[in-house]
Amino acid sequence: HPKECMTASLVIADNLRMDPAEAAAQRMAWLGTSGSGKSYGCGRYVEQLHPANIPVLILDTVGIWAALRLAADGKKPGLPFVIVGGEHADVPLDLLRGAELARFLITQNASAVMDISDYDPQERAPFVADLCTALLIEMKVKAIRRPRVVVFDEAQDVVPQIPGKGEARMCKSVSALIRKGRNHLCGTVILSQRPADVSKSA
Repeated sequence: HPKECMTASLVIADNLRMDPAEAAAQRMAWLGTSGSGKSYGCGRYVEQLHPANIPVLILDTVGIWAALRLAADGKKPGLPFVIVGGEHADVPLDLLRGAELARFLITQNASAVMDISDYDPQERAPFVADLCTALLIEMKVKAIRRPRVVVFDEAQDVVPQIPGKGEARMCKSVSALIRKGRNHLCGTVILSQRPADVSKSA
């Protein structure tokens, strides 16, 4: 693993600790009912990846992940994530530039929240498809291979078991990233309160 990714063990649970680079390359799922702590638990996981210099990309369908920029007290600075789109955006989200955004984030080893919560499923599906397809392509470049993590909040909205109108390509590209990302040191995390509605191929 790259030396810059080595740090103290990452705490997954009270009785489970992992090397951060090893943890980052895994496929994980945080499943539970609404309010059960999925986003909080995954947020703590993401916070522990940052000191190990492991980039994290979060696809936010809910509009809550900008909170990573604040510390627990709600006042001090939190993690230096770029917020793309949404109420707290550093830069606006351009639905026509998903592939370009992916290339930039990978080459810069940036951590970012892509807030797509303002758009309905049919509007955002092409953006998600372009983004995930380009992420997988860019991560294959040996010069920029490094551990990283992609988080899909409310995964049933981006990789549904039964795709809605215009969602088939999105579902295929997200599934491919989840299934193949680990081959390129990229781990994925899905969060869902409706796991039965998440694509089984993912």
